[in-house]
Amino acid sequence: MPAGVRRRCYHSEDMPSPVPVDQRAAARQHGPPAPGQQPPAAASSLRTAARLAAAAVALALALVPIARQRALATRQEQMTAWLAGSGVTPPREIEHEPDPGRVDLRAARASLAAELDPVRRSDLPPAEEARQRAEGAARMKATADLAGRALAERPAAWEAAMVMGAATYLSWSQARDPQLFTAAPAWERPLETASALAPGRNEAARLLAAAYLELWPVLSPAKRDRERRSADDFRRLHRFTESLAFFVIRAKRNMDYARRSRR
Repeated sequence: MPAGVRRRCYHSEDMPSPVPVDQRAAARQHGPPAPGQQPPAAASSLRTAARLAAAAVALALALVPIARQRALATRQEQMTAWLAGSGVTPPREIEHEPDPGRVDLRAARASLAAELDPVRRSDLPPAEEARQRAEGAARMKATADLAGRALAERPAAWEAAMVMGAATYLSWSQARDPQLFTAAPAWERPLETASALAPGRNEAARLLAAAYLELWPVLSPAKRDRERRSADDFRRLHRFTESLAFFVIRAKRNMDYARRSRR
């Protein structure tokens, strides 16, 4: 040993005991976090909360179509029961409608068609006919309300406008309500709107013409002239149809068409 160097002896009890490798790794894992780093417990809690939130959102999204389907089935049952209670055969199309609004419109149209059936009140005693007229007026009021709600949801639905106008007219006509004359636009405008929305369908125009014929003595001259022109158009169309006439259309450039039949 060189001179001037002092030798120091350590006792075995003074030496630190070796730490196992797994304990050193656990100490490093649970040691204090680095600056700006979240503690492991907080990060684990955030991950758990995020998973729970995602699971809740997925569950809610999965329940939305189930709730809509239940609401649709409930509305179909309600409208079927309402029609059956009114003595109207529920149409099979109600079972295939995609949403409750269409179910209401289908039921309203079936109710209107049954009310317009001439066989419904043929050969009835006066008392029974009066009772059925009162029931029909109440039923047509409910039909007009159904069609009005459907029209509010679908402003471009010509069927809803047609049913609303015709049902309002029939309700006031059967109840002998003076609003039939004092508030005539309430049933005229929906029928006119239906004719404008679907110019190729003549149901609304025919219902309006039938109403004007019933009210002919109290119509204004302008409405009488319009009714005469409509009647002339119907006569021309009937004559064309009975003569098996057809129209020849001259095709223009970029015309989009499809041939449905040929002769």
